[in-house]
Amino acid sequence: GDLNQELLSVEGVEALLEDYRISALEQSIFFDLRDSKINTRRGVYFEGKLTEAGIGTGFRFWKAQADLRRYWDLKKPAGVFSVRFGGGAASAHNFWGKNSDQAYVPYAERFLLGGSSSVRGWETDHLGPLVCVDQGDCIPRGAQASLWGSAQIRLEGPFGFAPVLFVDSGMAWEDLDAVSLDEIQPSAGLGLRYGTPVGPLRVDLAWRLRDSAEFSHAAKWALHAGLGEVF
Repeated sequence: GDLNQELLSVEGVEALLEDYRISALEQSIFFDLRDSKINTRRGVYFEGKLTEAGIGTGFRFWKAQADLRRYWDLKKPAGVFSVRFGGGAASAHNFWGKNSDQAYVPYAERFLLGGSSSVRGWETDHLGPLVCVDQGDCIPRGAQASLWGSAQIRLEGPFGFAPVLFVDSGMAWEDLDAVSLDEIQPSAGLGLRYGTPVGPLRVDLAWRLRDSAEFSHAAKWALHAGLGEVF
């Protein structure tokens, strides 16, 4: 598992395991009607996945994920308007087996939200349950429920550049019992794209639109860069 070792030294955090077994059944469905996977201008994309772990050996948990995207080609002004909705849930189970120690969702199977590919007003993986240590340095502890959405307009600009305006919202919760839509965290921002044969180079600058006591340590804005469109 991809486990931040600093989590193991924080008092009050459960004994997270880095090495473990998982045996699982996994079902996936893909529905892709995009006109292009690199420079999408129109179409629909959907991906769903369901995992049942603990078949024979290893930790017992179930996990469900979904990602829906829709694109519209704009004529006036020339560009692309797109929306995205996604989320996931996971929970330990005792559907089979009586050893309660094996009913557990490992760290690497939890959800991490925030950053350039989800809610861009946040540091990568830092929108959700955190463990804060000295001087406000916080480490994501992973979540068992998440929900996010985005709306974005990309306009055609000169010399291969394309300005972008976007709004992102989302939240990740420690478990299913903690889910509350009132805690959804929005952000908004602007960006710039430059087309290349392997996908656009992107830069996004986003601001948090809501102040919450639990995230008082977090920066008010975030800057992200990468290769390929966010969605």
